Amino acid sequence: MSTYTTNKTWADSRQTYDMTVGEDHVGPQNIWDLAIDAGAMFNVEGIPLGYQGGEWGDEFTVPSTIKDVPLSVMHVRTDNNAVLAVHPGSYKVRTGGYYSVMEQIEETFPDSCTKVSVLDKGRKLMTQHQIGESLDLPNGDKLLPTIIGIAALDSTWSTQLRSFAHVLSCTNMLSHTSTHLSVKATRNHDSMLANRMWILRSAMIQAKTIARIARISADIEFTDHQFKTMVEELPDLATYKAKAEAPRYDKDGLGVPQHMKTVNTWEDRRAALMRNWGKEKELKGGAHKWAAFNAVQGAEQHTISVGFGKRKNKDERRMIQLVDSPRRLENQAFRYLGLNEWACDETAQPNKQRKL
Repeated sequence: MSTYTTNKTWADSRQTYDMTVGEDHVGPQNIWDLAIDAGAMFNVEGIPLGYQGGEWGDEFTVPSTIKDVPLSVMHVRTDNNAVLAVHPGSYKVRTGGYYSVMEQIEETFPDSCTKVSVLDKGRKLMTQHQIGESLDLPNGDKLLPTIIGIAALDSTWSTQLRSFAHVLSCTNMLSHTSTHLSVKATRNHDSMLANRMWILRSAMIQAKTIARIARISADIEFTDHQFKTMVEELPDLATYKAKAEAPRYDKDGLGVPQHMKTVNTWEDRRAALMRNWGKEKELKGGAHKWAAFNAVQGAEQHTISVGFGKRKNKDERRMIQLVDSPRRLENQAFRYLGLNEWACDETAQPNKQRKL
């Protein structure tokens, strides 16, 4: 077990990394050990970039309240000199890096961390926490109530705690009925601790809701033909399909082939969804609505939102999109399959005769 101190300069004596996506760990543990492994323990310094008035300061009056405030400040990692951001001069430099954020998360959810990831060369941080016991899903699968903590030194993310439901068989992170708590960097992060019970209760309700939906929807058959039809009818996908199949004419009014980029935008998404449908039928033990939902959600999370073809740092992009993606296909499939009907009422049972 690694040791650490609360000294804000502890990063100077630790091994550092340019960019590391933390490895998955078997069980929950102390956040600090995972932070060391992920290279999250670094300090930040601010380098002023010019002051009010500059070399023409004598030609006009600069208010004394801002005379010594730089126009902007470059925030730099002290371990490798990587530039994290350039902020206005009045923006407070978080010299301890992510220390205060991780300290508050660990105090709020002690010994629950399963993963720490440093993203975009240190500009972003993501921590993953298992709370409560796993819930049983159909076909022997498990659902883990999960909380993800995020923060950023470049202001692209506010400090937040978000609840997810983690499906173990396919690593899908379901966000339906999720809640999140945002904390401004300029304020005391003690609000995390103050809202601990609310966050825990919300996360457990979400996990139980998803588990109930899984049990009900896994009993409703969903054929290959129905899935293919759904792929063509989900609003976003229907738009891509219509554009790909729309006639195109040259300046003389003669029909010409559609742009390949337009065609590929539709075909790549359709192919990704159909491939994932085949995988989910095997993982989830059959062709049913629960497998269909996971096929769409998983394809969007792991492939569509990340980008097609060979791309660098796909794992990192996937984690960033877990926060940034609006999850439009997931939401559309949730409604298309009627799963929202069972999310609102714990006593609700599926209508076996309902047709899509």
